[in-house]
Amino acid sequence: AGFDPAAASAGSAAWARYLVDGDLARFVDPREAPRGWPTGFSPRERTAPYGLPPPRTSEKAGVVYALSPSLVDWAFAVSSKVQLPDSDALRRIRAPYAGAFPEGAGRPPRVLYGDGVSTNIWWVGELSTEWARNWTSYWTEGRGAFAHSAMEDTGVAMALAALARGGRAARPEEALLVLR
Repeated sequence: AGFDPAAASAGSAAWARYLVDGDLARFVDPREAPRGWPTGFSPRERTAPYGLPPPRTSEKAGVVYALSPSLVDWAFAVSSKVQLPDSDALRRIRAPYAGAFPEGAGRPPRVLYGDGVSTNIWWVGELSTEWARNWTSYWTEGRGAFAHSAMEDTGVAMALAALARGGRAARPEEALLVLR
């Protein structure tokens, strides 16, 4: 798990409005992908990355979860004024990012809105981060903004959705909060 350095610094806390699954995709090694492809990942029901028209509701099922705006806004309002601790160790961690990402990784810890991509793949680097930004934007039709990665968030949402279908829980779109 980690933050996009353009979005947040170490020690920050982000409330997700959207959760996007990064594993439910087709993958072609980018070195072998067709010329012009910005990534090797494409949606399962598409033949190229970020294809138009935007994903249909049926394509989004299990891939993107739009969490309750009123619940997320409430949680943000309750927590956004909290002064998160800062330390010499955190300042040392963010120092290399300060010039390139003054509004993200270069800032002291803070509470923010930021959406998550969940994958079982450990990834790092500018190209992978750009993929996560684009993947989030694609699946949320431009409404989401990638801020953090994790492994289990969409799995939790998927489990809650299954429990909701059985009448055992509220749908994740109604009752799930994710703070990273």
